[in-house]
Amino acid sequence: MIATMRSHTQEARKLRYRMARRHPPWTLFFVVVGNGAALRMRAVEWHDIVNHRPSANGYVATGVRDKQRKRPPKHCRVPRPHDLSEHDARLRAREARLTKMDHGSFTQKTYALWIPYAIAYATCARATFADTGLFGPCDIYSPINAHLLALWLVTRLACVDWQLCERKWGNSFLFPALCGLKRFLPRSGQRAMLSRRLREYCDYKRLPFCLLRIASPDKESTRVLRRILVLYINSAARFSLAEKSWLKSRLRVHVGKCRTFKSFWNHVQVAGNASLTSLEGMSEEDLTSIMSGQGFLRSEKNWDVRYRLTFAERVQYIRDETMKGLMKLGLPRRELAGLHSAVSSSLRSSVEVDKLLARQQRSAEAYSRETKGLQFYRLRRAVVPDDKNKKSAWILPKLAYQVLCLAFVCLSSTWTFVKYSRSYANKVLLQRMKDTLGVTLSARLGLRDGVWVLPYVYTTLKSKCFFDGYQVGRCCKKLSHSCVRKICSYAKWPKRRVWQYFNRGADVILRCMCPGFEAHGLKDATAKLREGLRDLDVPGNPYTCLRCQAEKQRFTAIVADAGQFYEEVAPQRALQAGFSVFSAAASAGWKGVAVARTRKFFGFMTCDLQGGRGKFVRLGLPDIFATFSTAISVSLVSVGQAVAMLSGLPIGGLMSKLASSMVLCQEEEAWKASSSRRAQAGFYSLRNSWKRTVCHVRYVDDVFLGTHSFCKGCLVDLLLHVYDERFDVAEDVFPLHFLDMVVGSDKSLTPKRKKLQIPPPWATWGKGGNKGQYNQWSSKNWNRSNWSGGHQQSWGGKGSSSSFDAGMAYAMWMGDRENSARRHSRKKRSHRGDASSGSSRSSSADTHKRSRQASKLKQELSELRAFKEKTEQAAIEEQKHKELKELEQRLWERLQSTGAHAKPAPPAGKTAENVILSGPQKRLAAKVLDGTI
Repeated sequence: MIATMRSHTQEARKLRYRMARRHPPWTLFFVVVGNGAALRMRAVEWHDIVNHRPSANGYVATGVRDKQRKRPPKHCRVPRPHDLSEHDARLRAREARLTKMDHGSFTQKTYALWIPYAIAYATCARATFADTGLFGPCDIYSPINAHLLALWLVTRLACVDWQLCERKWGNSFLFPALCGLKRFLPRSGQRAMLSRRLREYCDYKRLPFCLLRIASPDKESTRVLRRILVLYINSAARFSLAEKSWLKSRLRVHVGKCRTFKSFWNHVQVAGNASLTSLEGMSEEDLTSIMSGQGFLRSEKNWDVRYRLTFAERVQYIRDETMKGLMKLGLPRRELAGLHSAVSSSLRSSVEVDKLLARQQRSAEAYSRETKGLQFYRLRRAVVPDDKNKKSAWILPKLAYQVLCLAFVCLSSTWTFVKYSRSYANKVLLQRMKDTLGVTLSARLGLRDGVWVLPYVYTTLKSKCFFDGYQVGRCCKKLSHSCVRKICSYAKWPKRRVWQYFNRGADVILRCMCPGFEAHGLKDATAKLREGLRDLDVPGNPYTCLRCQAEKQRFTAIVADAGQFYEEVAPQRALQAGFSVFSAAASAGWKGVAVARTRKFFGFMTCDLQGGRGKFVRLGLPDIFATFSTAISVSLVSVGQAVAMLSGLPIGGLMSKLASSMVLCQEEEAWKASSSRRAQAGFYSLRNSWKRTVCHVRYVDDVFLGTHSFCKGCLVDLLLHVYDERFDVAEDVFPLHFLDMVVGSDKSLTPKRKKLQIPPPWATWGKGGNKGQYNQWSSKNWNRSNWSGGHQQSWGGKGSSSSFDAGMAYAMWMGDRENSARRHSRKKRSHRGDASSGSSRSSSADTHKRSRQASKLKQELSELRAFKEKTEQAAIEEQKHKELKELEQRLWERLQSTGAHAKPAPPAGKTAENVILSGPQKRLAAKVLDGTI
């Protein structure tokens, strides 16, 4: 018998060291007790080690509870001695796995994967010398030494002769072969470096590296667009056959963003052409007529309707997209001759486009009648969006809109025109930002010389100031009120995605270090308001104010908002508040923030900034504060051709909302933390908890205050004690409207009534007309009872006594359809592998499927219209029933007062509402009320 020493694995070092210290050396040796094939013996050894290994490497410390389960799980239990079938099965499985591992390591040459290129080259040279007896350099460009080429490509500062590599491989286009080298590179960093080399190779070949994405106007035109692209790629003389096949595989034709009438709004272009000379040369009468709103038109139509392209517009659209894609491939313009005629002939021969045009022709009259005014106004007037309703617009002359933009800037106390040119103002602003950020951070944010960073201004009209419910005209009576909202657009700033990361990082710091009473979204506002109303304590006498001893209701609440809040907050004050928050984070030991690279907001505080590339972006506290101070210090904007300087925060700024939250949250935290300050003002807390005394929720500049302890006058005084800014009480009579919620006098919380707009039958997206509103409502987790609240309205009028709200029910039914469609799409994606086998169906089957889908959609639209008619009819009948009740009540009072047609008094225990009149009595009542009797 021979004693052998088995090599230990890396995971067993700690255990073997402990065992070696506890036992004599000869217990660590193994004795050969059997013989057989190598793989069989390795499997037996593994099986013996698994069955006799200890449960853990360490021991439980003294005083620590042993939380491990005594009995191992079923798959880890040692089989019984007589269970030979399971024993042999495990051995066979291990032997098969070892065979597969040995075969894979032999074919892929894994011995050279985890070592540097120099060691791999020396190993390959020694192997070549041992096999052939020739000692010489190894050719890394040879296909035989592909693993060496892979390691050389991922080496830093490596030079590659692409022409020699193509000659060695015998191929004029190596991109597919170079992509196959990834099998020799198991690490993610090596594969990323290989992608950089592939990009260099594409630059050498003058070919695009990324996918070539081309947008199609609609689904029916995708085949035509792809057919044109493939036609011109095949006819290109500068590409080889391999390059042509690769380029065709990189084409991605997708349906682009839907063009609606809303996309034709021209308010930004009209505002950009405004000039102070037009304002100075205008007469006083013309200026007065414009400021009073004469000649304005309020469009009630929905501008978010898809625009139908004509045949000529469709040809021009596809031609422009095709030329844009082919120019990216490097094709000269002389090879694109005849592109317009090729697109036109392809569209005429397309069956899908013919069906689309036929469908549109059937509803052409209804479409033209609905969009006649929209077609006219978008070409000859200034179309300005409404401040609240984003789907409707205002129509006014272009000069009038330019005058509004300039006049309200002149009337504002925080805006001042300066005598700078737009180019000089952009240069000054850019230099100021680069000095604040530094060289490294400026390069990361894309602030290089020549970049345009000067924001531009446009305005939106407020309906409450120009429409009184009956006629259009300025009806605002507030002194020095801004009847338009001045929005500063930062759309031209470079790398706005990186700016968004820094904005989210500062928001994470604010939420962790100084939350205040702020709600960070509509969904969060609903949850905080519901929780705050539920946790309110009731004092001993809820009908007396604890501060002024005045009589009040059991529950009192107010809703307030800060008028022109952004313009009143100075950047210096926001900067001081931000410095306090960031200093608190640094004092707590935090070094930065990790922000997710997803569209959904997610982030957390961290002390490790060396995470590298991954799912999170790690930002340091100094960089976040420098970016925050730079964003809120932008004081120059362009108003048309002029330049203005503002002393407050710009509306629409990248971090304006965050800066205002910094100021307000710091004031709220100071009030919440100081009980002596509250007691000095007379606002005592119940059970030493301000949260149980007052429900205080704020979203941006809208504040809700509700309590059982104080009266409405004291709640108004509370705003003056908490905030330094001026807040106007918007509502103090129930029901209160806060954001998209309605609060009743009994603390009931119901959704605010929304005006649902069912799209016409010819609309393309009929199934998703109110999807956004349903998603907004469903995110609040409303109960079924909330849809029939006493303050809701149905389509037929006020629905205080209705059993359900028709609009809400329609939205819920629409959302259920959307959820079922989403589940169906997920189910299809999960079985994509099974469905790929049946992808080669005939065109007749596809046509039958499309016809079934069309008939199903038509059936759903008819059900929608029937549902709406049914709910409207129910509302009308309910209104008639209500009017009949009122008629009976008025008749009873009339008969009792006049004594005519005497009728015995109703029995005891019945009210006038329970009296039911017969048919003749109803006719008599109608005559009495009409005055004929």
